[in-house]
Amino acid sequence: MFQIAKISFDAGTLLLPANDPYDREVVFEQADFYARRHGSVAVQIGRAQIRAARSSEPGQVCARCHEPLRSVSFEVGESRFCTQCTKRAARHAAELRTPH
Repeated sequence: MFQIAKISFDAGTLLLPANDPYDREVVFEQADFYARRHGSVAVQIGRAQIRAARSSEPGQVCARCHEPLRSVSFEVGESRFCTQCTKRAARHAAELRTPH
């Protein structure tokens, strides 16, 4: 199954393949880069909707592992996750789907 990731930000959109773990690693690296540059970006992998944003509030922790969030975190619905937990969940895109 061919899967595309879409990273959207104020200046444009970046489309990347997201078929395997290497592709998804590149997607998250690019999302991190553009979030640092633009403040926040929308990331869509398949049907999963994620927002990558600079972490502005000190003391925030990941909703899954409870580790402190670094400079960029990922929002799914109302929850914020660290990069590692988001990458792990991206292996199973159903875990990232926003409830309707």
